[in-house]
Amino acid sequence: MKTLQTYSKQLMTDEQWLLHHASGTLRKNHRLGMLSRDQFCEERIAWEFGYAFENAPESRILTGAARTESDCREITEFGWLCDRYIAHHPDDEFGVGYLQVSDMDGTREGLAIWVLKTFEASWIPTGHLVFALISEYRAGMYQLCRYI
Repeated sequence: MKTLQTYSKQLMTDEQWLLHHASGTLRKNHRLGMLSRDQFCEERIAWEFGYAFENAPESRILTGAARTESDCREITEFGWLCDRYIAHHPDDEFGVGYLQVSDMDGTREGLAIWVLKTFEASWIPTGHLVFALISEYRAGMYQLCRYI
């Protein structure tokens, strides 16, 4: 029987994580000496927090309180998703509300959850915020939720 060495996920070194969890493309291109930090962060954030999560420089993000509304399926579902996610990650601290992010594709905004504090995740770039834009606000209405 083969035994697998396990690591506390956020305590893994970059090299341990690359070896055990990175995509083949990332492992190969990292080995070839290509600049791979952005792809590493993208993949590790997805692995650690979920595929809906991403990161951006804090200087490109605005956060604020979200307003609840009755009879809005997207807002109701957003609340359920965030409540469940936070309950399953008791060692981390999260913010929940309205988020606006500006990047090379323009500005996106809507209901989001973001990481305020996480245990030993020194691989997250300094000055960056990890977040999941769960229900985007477009054309005057919230869109269906992305699952986290």
